[in-house]
Amino acid sequence: MRSLSLSVLASSLVLSAVGCSATPPPRWASGGAPMEIAPAVWHRGSGTIFLGKDGKVTEDGDVLFVVDAAGRVYEDDGDPIAVVQPDGYLVGTDNTAMGQLGPVTAAFPGSDQAWLSIGPRGEVTRYDTDGTRSHQGYWEGCNGAVVRTCTLITQLMALREYARQPRVSVGIGFGVMVH
Repeated sequence: MRSLSLSVLASSLVLSAVGCSATPPPRWASGGAPMEIAPAVWHRGSGTIFLGKDGKVTEDGDVLFVVDAAGRVYEDDGDPIAVVQPDGYLVGTDNTAMGQLGPVTAAFPGSDQAWLSIGPRGEVTRYDTDGTRSHQGYWEGCNGAVVRTCTLITQLMALREYARQPRVSVGIGFGVMVH
C-alpha cells in the first residue's frame, strides 16, 4: 500500500514542481482542523526546522511552507499544498492522501498504524515497518495544542524525505529463451 500511496504522492509533487495547475485540497477555502501556531524548533541531525509565529516553516533561512490556523499548508507564494481535514486526514492537491494526524502521532498514507510520534519531552520517534524505532531529533516549544502543528510539520517533512529515498525492487520470474 505504501508504494501506491507514495507513487500518487510523488506524482503530485512532480506535477506541482513543473507548474501544472493542481486542484486545491478539499476544504481549501473554508479551512480544515484548527491549528495552534506558536514559535517552535525541531532539532534534527540533518538540520534545524523553525516554526515561526506567522506559521512560516523554515530551514537554513529558506521558507519550506506555511501553516495557518485553519489547518491549511501552502507554498510561500500562496499555492496550496494540503489541508488537515476535521477528521485528522491530511489531504493534498488533487485529493492526494497524505496520511492521518492525531495529536502526537501520524500515519503513513493508506496506513492505520503510526509511523512517527512526538513524545512528552518533544522527542520525535520514527517507526519502520519491521518495528524498528529511530530517534529523529526533538521539538522545543511544542506544548499544548501546538504539538499537533508540530506533528503536521513532522509528517510533511517525513513524507518529503521518504519520497526522496531510492527504491529497490526485485523481480522473480521465469521464461523461455530462444536462440
